Amino acid sequence: MDLKKIELKYFFQFFIAIIVIFFVFELNYYRHWTSIEDQDLTLIHNSLLLNSGEKAEYHDHPGHTKILFLSLWFNLLDIIRILNISSYDDLKFSDNIKNDFTKLVIYSRFLNALIGILFAYVFYNLNKVLTKNKNSSYLLSILFITSFPFLNSISHIRTELLSSVFILFSFLNLFKLVSKDNLNRKYIFYIGFFLTLSIFSKFQSIFIFLLLPIFLSWIKKKRIQIKKNFFEQKKIHFYLSIILFIGMFLIWFKYSKGINLIFFPIFIIYFYIFLTYVNKIYFKDNQIYLIFLFNFFLGISFAFILLYSLKPFHTNNISMIANFFGASSMFVQGSNPYELGLIDAVKLINKAFFSFLYYIKITFISHSFNEVILLLLSFASSYFVNKKDPKFLKNFLKFTLFLFTIMFIFSVRPSINYLIYFVPFIYLFLNYSFKKLNSRYFYNCLIVLLILVNFFTGIDFIKKQKFISQEDLICNEKALNNSAYFYGRMRLEIFPFACKKY
Repeated sequence: MDLKKIELKYFFQFFIAIIVIFFVFELNYYRHWTSIEDQDLTLIHNSLLLNSGEKAEYHDHPGHTKILFLSLWFNLLDIIRILNISSYDDLKFSDNIKNDFTKLVIYSRFLNALIGILFAYVFYNLNKVLTKNKNSSYLLSILFITSFPFLNSISHIRTELLSSVFILFSFLNLFKLVSKDNLNRKYIFYIGFFLTLSIFSKFQSIFIFLLLPIFLSWIKKKRIQIKKNFFEQKKIHFYLSIILFIGMFLIWFKYSKGINLIFFPIFIIYFYIFLTYVNKIYFKDNQIYLIFLFNFFLGISFAFILLYSLKPFHTNNISMIANFFGASSMFVQGSNPYELGLIDAVKLINKAFFSFLYYIKITFISHSFNEVILLLLSFASSYFVNKKDPKFLKNFLKFTLFLFTIMFIFSVRPSINYLIYFVPFIYLFLNYSFKKLNSRYFYNCLIVLLILVNFFTGIDFIKKQKFISQEDLICNEKALNNSAYFYGRMRLEIFPFACKKY
């Protein structure tokens, strides 16, 4: 056992945790509770509702995973006596609602430190599976957690960060599945499990998942052995798969409306093509179809039980996912998500065309040049490092297709908060591009240099965000008397106390 490598490993892990905690603290501790009116207060309000035994009101947007995790975070902080209030029921026991609520908002933002460390963990492991190089994977993880997409995500309470963490976990388990010599069913289970948690936090992650097979060519071809277990020998998995499939179909048929009805059969066709592709490259055994579907459905079912059983669950979360195309149109065009027609779909595509160049600007120019540098390096490596690998150019083209397809889809509603979904793949592709480099000294030095650039850029970002306040906007008499749909109870029971100057 190499003690130096062990020490370096723990140094990297400690350093990454310290960086994440530092940025989360600096970006969130000093900001006023009114700093971000949108999801910060909305998600806190709905978490308080769950802890009061009520269903969340924020159900026109499937953010239940984040609301659930935030409510559990409140419970934990209440148990260890950091918070005095963790539900609306606790307000009557508060001696100072203003101070207790301010503390609640601040500590709710600190959940981002835990999610951020999880993000670094899954991002590092993805790089390690790809390149087998631990040090470079650690360095690239540090580079990403100091980048703008990550810092922006941990600077407020939103659903995208948690959703992206879970979709990356789904991606990691897909990579692990095809990297082994023998079929390990737990990876298939985790693919479905983490996918479900992800889309119930933010349904946009489904688009990332659907395009993940593009990256399977990064893992070399092999023949993965399949050994039947007891359930498969008795064909129990076949009958259970039918039951699970019928259950999912009935749920989809019940909640899906309009043009959204066509997506269930489309997903079935997609999975057949996906499994055929996976089988051809890695298994060459038709047993994988039923084995994969059973374990995948099982993972989905367990995730749904987790979401449904711990706290009150609003079934409109299911409706928003079943009608995700209509929900997108609702947010962009104000249309009815349950009556979406072909004309509305065409309008969404047209919107994406007009916003696409703007979204490219947001991604690569407005906030950071690092992503451009990394893409150029990846392109250059296709000649200098991978010129003897005829497959590399194909993989580069596949990655480019993935990147611009995702950006086009997200251009329907261009937002800097969505960068956390696809920018990590630019970093992953960079590491993949240089994995055959004999001497990684220059590469590692370049990553360290970019880390320093990111760190000082991050400090400047902190200065701009640190003391943001919208107190005048939220606490004026007109705002307090107006209805606020997503946190109406908070406006009535908390704001009058929290807005007092003394």
